[in-house]
Parts: sequence; C-alpha cells; structure tokens
Amino acid sequence: MPGLENLTAKIMAIAEVKADAIVDEAKRDAQTLLEQASSEAEKQCAAIIAKAEQEATRLVSLAVSAKKTEIRNRILVAKQKIIAGVIAEAKTRLAGMSQNEYEMFLWNYLSRIDFSEGETLMIPKTYQGLDIDALNIKLHKAGKPSLTLSPQNVPDGFKLVNKYTENDNSLEALIDFYRSDLEHIAFEALFKADVIV
Repeated sequence: MPGLENLTAKIMAIAEVKADAIVDEAKRDAQTLLEQASSEAEKQCAAIIAKAEQEATRLVSLAVSAKKTEIRNRILVAKQKIIAGVIAEAKTRLAGMSQNEYEMFLWNYLSRIDFSEGETLMIPKTYQGLDIDALNIKLHKAGKPSLTLSPQNVPDGFKLVNKYTENDNSLEALIDFYRSDLEHIAFEALFKADVIV
C-alpha cells in the first residue's frame, strides 16, 4: 500500500497548495474589501462632517443675524423712547410759554394759515392778557382778516371757530400734526453720528 500512501500524500500536497492559494486569494479579497469599506466609510464621514460644518456655519450665521436684529430693535426702541421724551419735553415747554412767547407763537402760526373773516379765537385762560387789537393790526398788515377773542377758553394752544367749523390747534393736535417732522428733526439732532448695527 505504499503506492496508495504515496498517492494520498500527493493529493494532500496538491490540496494543501490549492487550499493555501484559496486562503491567500481570500485574504487578498478580504484586504481589498476592507480597503474599499474603509475608503467608503472615510468618504461618508468626510461628507457627514462637511455637512455638519455647513449646518453649524448656517446656524451660527442665523444666530448672529438674529442677535443683530434684536440689538438693532432694542436700539431703535431706546431711540424712540428718547424722541418721545424730547417731544413730551417740547410739549411741556410749549405749555409753559410766557405771555410774550405765546403771542409770538400765535402770530407765527396765524400768519401762515388761512382763515376767514368773523372767526373767533379761543385761547387759554393763562394768556387772557392778549391784546386782540394789536394782533388784528398785525393781521391786517399781513393781509389777513380780523379775529374776535372768545370769552371761552381752551386748555392750551388755540382754536379758531366759525359757525361751521372748529379748527383745533391745541398743543396736542399741533404736535400730532407735525409729529413725523419733529421725530425726524429730533432723530437727526440726537443721533446724526450714530450707526445702527
């Protein structure tokens, strides 16, 4: 049986070589698959990281933009409060005008507006010392009709009344009428060098 053992040994040797070749090929295939999987995983990781970085940049940009908007809005609210305070102070000062200041205020306003003959002028009780005759002389020189002084009073400013209309020129009404101009002037005067974020 030595021939059989010899044959078995040869078959075993051939099988072992083939097995080694198969194992080597399997190892090479496994290595290739590992390298491909590793490369693919690295690409996916890089894509995920890039996307996360883009999202993080976008979120940071949104947060910064939101904060800038919040800061700008707070600054605007503060400026509006300051302007409201300036207008309130102007109203207080107008309400506390002296007789002479009131007469100048009244003349400046009446000289610029149109009104008809026979209108009645209502003024605050504080300024009842107004010389209506002197005012009418100035009005005539300016080509305006005469006014009659009413015994009725207004809290502030003045009113022009005829049988059909009542022209309210209270300080509140005048300031409301000129509010946008006053706010613009106050804003320019107070914040001309200021830049909003």
